[in-house]
Amino acid sequence: EEMLHKDTKIAFDRFIADYSKCTNTKQSHTSDKFVLVNEGDKNDISNSFLVHTLDDFNEHTQEIILPYFCFENDIARVHRKIRIAIEKGIKNFRVTSLYHFDLLSMYKGLKISVSYPFPIANSFSVELVKELTNSYKFKLNSTQLWIELEQKELINIIYI
Repeated sequence: EEMLHKDTKIAFDRFIADYSKCTNTKQSHTSDKFVLVNEGDKNDISNSFLVHTLDDFNEHTQEIILPYFCFENDIARVHRKIRIAIEKGIKNFRVTSLYHFDLLSMYKGLKISVSYPFPIANSFSVELVKELTNSYKFKLNSTQLWIELEQKELINIIYI
C-alpha cells in the first residue's frame, strides 16, 4: 500500500507537470468554485463564478457551459446562441465535447475550461486540449480529469 501511494504521487506530479505546460494555467485553480444555476435562481455561494447554459444566460453570467451533445439539425441554433452570447460580452466557455472547438473557432481570445463529459483520462488528452486551445488562439483556464478515474487507473492510464 505504501508503494501504491508513492506511485500515485509520482503519477500525480507527472500529470501536474503536463498540465502546467498548458497556456495560462494556475496551480491553485482547483480552489475556484463554479456554480451552475437555473434561470431565475440565485447564486448563494460567495467568491464563485456564475455559470449558465446557452439557453438561460443573462447579464450576470460569467461562463457558459456548452451542451454535452448536439444533433446535426441543432448545430445552427447552438452556433447562433454562442454568437449572441459573445456579442453580449461573454468570453468564458466550458467545453464538454470535442465539437465545441469548431463551434467556437471563429472567435479568438476566448477563455476555455474543459470539463465532464469531455474525457480527460490521460496525458494524450491533456496534450490534445493544449494543442486545440493553442491552434484556435484560446486561453485555457482549467481542465477537469475524468470524473470516474480511480487511484490505480490514474497510475496505469496516464503513465504506463
